[in-house]
Formats: sequence, structure tokens, C-alpha cells
Amino acid sequence: MNKINIESNSSNELYDLFKIDAPKEKNINKGAEKSFEDFLSPCKDPCHSDFLPINCAELKRKTNEEKSIQDDMKILMNNIANANKANYKKTYIYKDSKGENIKETSAASLIRSDRSLDLAIDGEGKGFLLENGEYTRDGRFKFNNKGLLVTESNEIPLKITYKDPKNKDWSSFELNINQKGEVIDYKTGNYLGKISADFSKKARIAQSYLETSNVHLPTELAQLSQMFRLLEAEKSIYYSSSKLDQDAISIARSAA
Repeated sequence: MNKINIESNSSNELYDLFKIDAPKEKNINKGAEKSFEDFLSPCKDPCHSDFLPINCAELKRKTNEEKSIQDDMKILMNNIANANKANYKKTYIYKDSKGENIKETSAASLIRSDRSLDLAIDGEGKGFLLENGEYTRDGRFKFNNKGLLVTESNEIPLKITYKDPKNKDWSSFELNINQKGEVIDYKTGNYLGKISADFSKKARIAQSYLETSNVHLPTELAQLSQMFRLLEAEKSIYYSSSKLDQDAISIARSAA
């Protein structure tokens, strides 16, 4: 192998020799003068170094790609963990125009419940209207200490049109809720009020039912496996590239 005389070669010739881009002039002249040996030294700060070595830019790109894959894997694992949770809506790894992950909103199948206060929208629609103005398709309700129907998770009252606004405590009644959301006392047959909900004409309210999650486990597991293989491939490619870079540096140093 012919030895390279660094002193007799211009910087541009050395950059051409190792197939790397010469740094911009402002970086070369900034601060203390940097030798070719400095250029070959490992990069301590790949994000802010003025004089990037061979593999720093590639490291930054690979790091960003791996983080993106890991974020997608977290979404898939969260879907899998909640696959058996009533009314859980899966999140896609794909993003919308705002850069946010798309969330599934379509209706899922129903399962029978042993609670009369469990309700489900059988069909399309926003769901049950709450007193705070929000809609929910999570139909797990209970009575609070005032006898009001509230969500089981955070006790937000359900929006109800009461026949008698002075009597909102229904905890002593055995409720019968029909497909339109009308509430009747099962023992007396008296009409008590109507639950506010948004659902299509073909949909209905089902008492003692809950909506299942819309996570299809085989699909999520297959995607997670694919993401894992992709992550391993990204790491393998980077480490192979990094090894080649180190070999090139070693050859350059020995030749010098």
C-alpha cells in the first residue's frame, strides 16, 4: 500500500479520496484550525458538532428512524394490552394531516353484561351525552352518592331529560331502558325520563350490554412482529455501516 503524505495533499484531495463531503468554509475557519486527524476522530456531539466525522449524520438519521419505529411499537402494544377492555378504540400507527395518530371510531360488536346499568350503542353514533358536553360510547354507568347516573370511570353525570326535575335520584328504582333511551320504573311502569344520546336511525340503545374493543389481535400481533424485525434490521444496517466507517478510519490512520 502506498503511504499517503497528508502534508503534500490538499484538504479537498483527501476528502475526495475517502468519498466524504468537505465541511463548509465557515466551519473550517471557525475557531482553532482542525487537522485531518481531528476530522477522523470520533464525534462527541453528533447534533451540534461543527466538524462532523464520517458516521455522525448517519447516526442521527438512524436514531430518529429507530425512535419512530419504537413509538409505533408502543402504540401496537397498548392496543394489544387493551384488546379485552370494553369499548376500547384502537389507535393506528398511521397519522392524519395534523401529524396525530388516527383513532378508530367505528362501532364494535356487543357482549352481554349482568348489570342493568351497563348500556351500549348498537350501531353507529357519537354515543351517550354527558353533562360536561362530551360524548362517550363507554356505557359503564353507576349511581353516585346523590343517586345520579354517572360514568363508572370518572363519575361524570349522564345527560338526562327528567320527567320530574325535582326527583333525579333513581337509585331506588329498578330501571328498564328501551332502545330509544326512555327510562321506565320496572315495578310501577312509570316513565322517569330519557337518556340523551347520539346514534344513527338504524342504531339502538341496548341495556345490559357493553361494546367490545375493536382491536383485532392477530392483526396487531402481526404488525408488532413486523415492526420488531424492521427495528432489528435498522440496527443491523447501522452497525454494519459503522464498522465500515471505523475500518476506513483505521486504514486512513495507518496509511498516514
